[in-house]
Amino acid sequence: MNPFYLTALGAIVAAVALPFAIRTLIRCARLDTVATVEIAPEHRLELPAGELVLHLAGPLGKRGLGALSFALVDPRGAAVSGAPILMRSRRSSGRWGVLLGVRRFAVPEPGPHRLTVANIPQDGDLSGCAIVLARPQGVGLVLAVLAVVFAGVLLVVSTVLGVLLWTGAWVV
Repeated sequence: MNPFYLTALGAIVAAVALPFAIRTLIRCARLDTVATVEIAPEHRLELPAGELVLHLAGPLGKRGLGALSFALVDPRGAAVSGAPILMRSRRSSGRWGVLLGVRRFAVPEPGPHRLTVANIPQDGDLSGCAIVLARPQGVGLVLAVLAVVFAGVLLVVSTVLGVLLWTGAWVV
């Protein structure tokens, strides 16, 4: 088979796959928010069972949020196991400015929970900030990013090789 036809086929496949990969990436990147509350010492929340990620939301460059600590208590009064997120995810959000994932909780059962926030700075204005509890984003997001990258690279490589073969600049 002629190499020019292979590169053309690769470019066509990549051009068709790229929009699907981009749509999948956009769908996977959406945050599945469970609750959004202002920064206050205590909140009562109705939470579902499962894993939840606590995000701090606020304008870019907002100071005073780093010292905050969080505890979640289940309906029976027991502490819900949680762990700090060591590799924090940060994302831009049109509504909040920046979302920063800081803590992960494993909620064992649905129902009313109590979220406590400690070390709230008294001198800072946190009116534009919030706490967002959301479901974690899984491996689908990583796969969608890889699909977009792979389709984009395939499109560029196939197009460049096709043009080089078509013009005769590269002879096989």
